[in-house]
Formats: sequence, C-alpha cells, structure tokens
Amino acid sequence: MNSNISPGLYSPGPLRGFIMSAVEQQSKRSRLIQLIHIGKSEMGVPEKEYRSSLYRITGKQSCTEMSLNDLERVLSAMKQSGFTIRPKKNQSGMASESARTYIRDLWQEVARIKTEKALCSFTMRLTGISSPDFLDRYSAQKVILALRKMCRDVGIDPNKVKRRYS
Repeated sequence: MNSNISPGLYSPGPLRGFIMSAVEQQSKRSRLIQLIHIGKSEMGVPEKEYRSSLYRITGKQSCTEMSLNDLERVLSAMKQSGFTIRPKKNQSGMASESARTYIRDLWQEVARIKTEKALCSFTMRLTGISSPDFLDRYSAQKVILALRKMCRDVGIDPNKVKRRYS
C-alpha cells in the first residue's frame, strides 16, 4: 500500500488506489447518519438506550464524533437488531403501479374499444411510448389528464371512476 494514502481511505477492491474525495466522504457520512437516525426512530429506541448503544459499539456517544468506519459499525449493529433499509419508492422515474392501474380504469370507463391493444395505441399516439407499462411519471400524468378530460367530455365524473387498488 502506498505510504501517502491513509488506510481508512484506501479502497482495496476493483478501484485499487482510488481515494474518496472529501465531498464523497461527507456525502457518505451524512447518508450513514441519516440512516442511523431513521433506524433509531423506526425501532423506537429511547434516547438513553440509543446513546449507550452508540458508546458500547464505538466508544462515542454522538454520530458527529464518529468516523465512517464507526458509523458503518453502528448501522451494521442496527441491521442485526432488525432494522431494514427500504429503498425509496420508485426511484426509477417510472410511473407507479397505481398510476398505471388508474390509467386502465379510466380507459375502461371512457373508451369505445376497451382492449389493451387499443389503450397501447392511444398511449403511443399521445406520448410516443408503446404501453402504459413503460410510461415515466410525466408521460403517465399526461395520459391521465387526457383520459380525465375524455371522461368529462362524455359526462362522466373522473373522480368517481371505480378504482382498483393494486
């Protein structure tokens, strides 16, 4: 190992020799602290117990005093105690399942030809995307607004369309 590189910053994996920048370190540190605080509140750990477990794991009573390694050890201990990190919902930018279901429900209410093929053709004409299953959030909103307008045009209240929940 290069003697100029501090051991805590050295990555021995596929990025051999890569040193994490100060910005990346701070970002990772903030994310770990955030996850620890989320875990604390989700698990309902009282403040005194939380501080004592931090001290027991790292010898420090506050996340602000801890190194990245300390924070990772605390998070690991919380995971062993039952905390699970849930990914943010729908990070992909794709339309949610409920939005796609709502599109299909509106379509069934207002379309003359109620087939999936006809809905795909409508979606393609409106957005350039071949199926409601591939819509992003913006395109799904565009389709929903168009279908709601179609409902109003034929005298159907789009707010009263029977919705299936997925």
